[in-house]
Amino acid sequence: MFPQLLLRRSRVTRSGRRDVPPGHSLEVPLRSNPSRSASFALTAGALLALAHCAPPPPPPADGGDAGNQDVASDTRDATMGDTSMDVADSGVAEDVADSGVDAQDSAAPDVQDPMDASESGADVALDSLPDSLPDSAPDSAPDSAPDSAPDSAPDSMPDSSPDSMTDASMMASTIVQVATGNSHTCAVRSDGTVECWGENDQGQLGLGSLERAYARTRVGGITDAVQVTVGNDFSCALRRTGEVLCWGDNSNLQLARTPTTADSNTPVAIAGLTDVTQIEAGALYVCALRSDRTVWCWGDNLNRQLGRGGTATTDSEVPTAVMGLSGVLSIAAGADHVCARMMDNTAQCWGDSDNGQLGNGGTSTTDVSTPAPVATLTGVLNLAAGQNHTCAVLSSGELWCWGLNSQGQLGNGTTTTARAPIQVTAVPMASRVGAGTQHTCAIVPGGGLRCWGNGADGQVGNDRTEDETMPQTVMIPRAATRVVGGASHTCALLDDGTLACWGRGEEGQLGIDPRRQPALVSTLALPSPAASGAAGTIFRGHMCVVMNSGQVACWGNNDNGQIGDGTLTPRARPTVLTAPTMVREIGLGINHTCALLMDGTAQCWGDGLDGALGNMTTTDSNVPVPVMGLTGATRIAVGGDSACAIVTGNQVRCWGDNDNGQLGIATTADSNVAAAAITGLTDVVELAAGADHFCARLMDGTVRCWGDNDNGQLGVGTTADSTIPTAPIAGLTNVAQIVAGANSTCARLMGGTVQCWGDNFYGQLGVGSTMDSNVPVAVPGLTDVVDISSGNNYMCARRMDGSIRCWGYNDEGNLGNGTLVDEPSPVTMNAPTNVRSILAGNSATCVITVPGAVQCVGWVGYGQLGNGQTLRRTAPALVP
Repeated sequence: MFPQLLLRRSRVTRSGRRDVPPGHSLEVPLRSNPSRSASFALTAGALLALAHCAPPPPPPADGGDAGNQDVASDTRDATMGDTSMDVADSGVAEDVADSGVDAQDSAAPDVQDPMDASESGADVALDSLPDSLPDSAPDSAPDSAPDSAPDSAPDSMPDSSPDSMTDASMMASTIVQVATGNSHTCAVRSDGTVECWGENDQGQLGLGSLERAYARTRVGGITDAVQVTVGNDFSCALRRTGEVLCWGDNSNLQLARTPTTADSNTPVAIAGLTDVTQIEAGALYVCALRSDRTVWCWGDNLNRQLGRGGTATTDSEVPTAVMGLSGVLSIAAGADHVCARMMDNTAQCWGDSDNGQLGNGGTSTTDVSTPAPVATLTGVLNLAAGQNHTCAVLSSGELWCWGLNSQGQLGNGTTTTARAPIQVTAVPMASRVGAGTQHTCAIVPGGGLRCWGNGADGQVGNDRTEDETMPQTVMIPRAATRVVGGASHTCALLDDGTLACWGRGEEGQLGIDPRRQPALVSTLALPSPAASGAAGTIFRGHMCVVMNSGQVACWGNNDNGQIGDGTLTPRARPTVLTAPTMVREIGLGINHTCALLMDGTAQCWGDGLDGALGNMTTTDSNVPVPVMGLTGATRIAVGGDSACAIVTGNQVRCWGDNDNGQLGIATTADSNVAAAAITGLTDVVELAAGADHFCARLMDGTVRCWGDNDNGQLGVGTTADSTIPTAPIAGLTNVAQIVAGANSTCARLMGGTVQCWGDNFYGQLGVGSTMDSNVPVAVPGLTDVVDISSGNNYMCARRMDGSIRCWGYNDEGNLGNGTLVDEPSPVTMNAPTNVRSILAGNSATCVITVPGAVQCVGWVGYGQLGNGQTLRRTAPALVP
């Protein structure tokens, strides 16, 4: 399967509202989404036979190949959707299809592959070790090395090692195959059940809902699975009967639901498809190897990956045989291309040819609709396909790769694309290969692991976040038997049936739950006490504080340089910036930060979209740059991609994005420098910034707002945007403080009560319901409030008695009350009694105590708790 690169934007939309059902999150920098993603599948066919109490099924023909192809297809899947390298190529699919665990064969004695026996005599003898069949063949070649003695080093036979295990308890519940997609992971257990975890916005976990899962969760109704494969946002399982079930995204007919394109969050059968021995998913399509050694595909056909011949690119929900292809041992699917290992141990590929991923040499980039031979490649035992690259292990143990090499995924020390196979000489002996979207991993004799390519999210596993053009040693707790790569994470099946994963885990794809903190946790001590701070209230979230020294310390997400330390590396602990110094106040936007200095100037850093940095460009900067044209500033407020400051004369000047009129200058034209003072707005003493709206508190205790008003966040009784400040909000007087969430606003009155208006989808107005209000409404029962803070979709208030009350969005435990349930009415946070101020963010909350210490609670995904925790693992760790 192929690793998915089609990442999506955060579930919280630009305006701050979460899509319902949640939309895909682009957890990669906002402007770096590849158009396609891939996923990989990892399977251990050998374990399948042992996993069931029934006698082991006859080995499918050629497990070795399947493993590689599995990788390929996994890789493809990873890119495309099935990121489990092993399912198809890394060993599952191959194992299933080729290694004796032909999905059909290995899983279903009743769907025995008549060619298995003739294909490999040893396979028949090794029925109990289906993976050791053709799959073990490649292993046996490299295993002949001195350190690969079969008895002393069962790890040298990744496929057969797990099968040789005799521990009954292990056999009862071990993982036998895994597949990784764009941002979800699925696994088959030895009892035939399927578990999935991670993102679920299109039902790709098969749980009957669209709720994300951070822990392994069983897919209902499947008890006889032998393989699973995943695409971009869908999944499929192969049953022992040779039938196929799929679920999740159906935008390109990949669920084969005639005639609808509706998604399904529960498994549905692929009608008319039987006798299947292996399945491999690409980004948006699926291919199945049947017992007669033909390949049938359905779904997306934009790049002719369905193999139907001709020039048509029409999608299809009907599985159809790949034209002119027979005698196939295993398949591997990339994002939009497929490769097959043939009975003569050559390889044929078809589909997308933009980057040479078909390996047929030459200079043509024309997509291929019928299988064509891979140039000069013979003795193929294992295939794996990534998004736009392919790799093969040969009977000699040599590893060859071809295709796109932009991030070093071919492992030859360069980033030069290769349209014909080139040898990965740094891995002289390999037993299995797996491919992610833009990275590759190989298992070497003894069960060791080497990975290379895109490492931005730690998916290479060498404790770094850099691309690697040469293979890197990955330290794993036990010998690996399969490896699969997704869009930005990797999983390895170990010889004891456990699973280790690493890389990006923000969507739960690593199987760890970040929302486990019942109370605030201490942040690493700062070099100077914190005096004030701000939290990124929109999108992924980062945190910054101003210390008594006048310096700034930041932590959390850093995709666009919003930490300001000259890097793009997320920081799970506070990083003190060398500049600016003498900072008075700080504000955080979606992916940028602005600091107001004591001299009345301002500096910004991070995402420069729409001129948000105010430095006359729209270019990102990972170090602070001056806001042009701004002097005499006394306060600052930072919105989504814009900012405003109070300047001399208590006027307001703004810069950045202005699509909704949030600069207040009577137009919707962006400004990459501080615009002229807003006409008619004077006597301003405080500003509040939402995603795309601003509000100003005036000296007379009234409030005026401007910008986006889709949810009534301007408080004037309508939902019409305003490019200039509205008249003072009716009935709202004696205001002592104002704050704004993404699409809502709250005011603290002189008497200690709070009124809110705008978006109330998560209960962020605190009125006990979820109905929006375009006029201020009082938060019932909340009195004696001395300070308020707004998060993306939640609010917090500090009362005179020192208690903290919060309400609204709480999916990540950010309200600090020990639950993960949204609260439409104020609840008490488990916080210290000496809190000075509250920093409410997107999904994490921090407090600054009177002594200047910082404590946080909520989502740890990008390190925004500042205590060293993060979901991005740069080295392997066991999945709980």
